Order: sequence, then C-alpha cells, then structure tokens
Amino acid sequence: MLTIRDTQFLSLSLDLQLRNPRPYLDHLNQRHPEWVAEHDDAEALELVRGAVRGAHGYALSSTRDVCRFLDLVVIFGPDWSGEANAWLHQSLAGATPENASRQLGRLLQQAMSRLEAAAA
Repeated sequence: MLTIRDTQFLSLSLDLQLRNPRPYLDHLNQRHPEWVAEHDDAEALELVRGAVRGAHGYALSSTRDVCRFLDLVVIFGPDWSGEANAWLHQSLAGATPENASRQLGRLLQQAMSRLEAAAA
C-alpha cells in the first residue's frame, strides 16, 4: 500500500492548483468583479497564483480554503508583513493541516468584524 504523507499531499495539491487556476479565477470573477474590472487577465492570474502559494504556506490546500484565502488577499492585499496587516499573518502562523481551516474561519470572522467596525 502506498502512503502519502501530509507534506507530499500538500506539494501535489499545490502543483495541481497552480496548473489549474480556473476555479480560483472563476471565484475571483464571481466574488470580486470590481477588482477584476480594474485589472487585466495577467494580473488576475498572478494574484491567484500568489494566493495559492500563500494559502499553502499556511497549510491551506482545499479549494474552498484557497478561495477564502483569496478573498482576504483581494481585500487586504497580498503583503501581510507590514504592521497594518500583521494580524492576518499572526492568525494563521503555525497552522497545521489539521487546524488550518478552523484558524482561517476564525480569521475570516475577525476580518469581517474589523471591516464592519471601520465602516461604522
């Protein structure tokens, strides 16, 4: 019997998602048409590929989680190293394949609260 370790699975998943960005481009078009209207296809593909790589850096590999991560990248930008967005990185740092999806869910709730507070 062949056994695939988590790290091997994540590597295979990353490769497949980078080769087939269509689900993420479709998500981008459906959920963020304003962003798509302001950027060309090459920029959209670059954003998607960066988001796929970024998601995998936090042990997020399912299509659903990568799409949710992409939402955060569109809203807050791809660079989470600055002081303004460090909380995004801190929320997902140390995530494992077992808990990454839950951590992302909590981060999305926190992001929504921050956006609502900023709009008020």
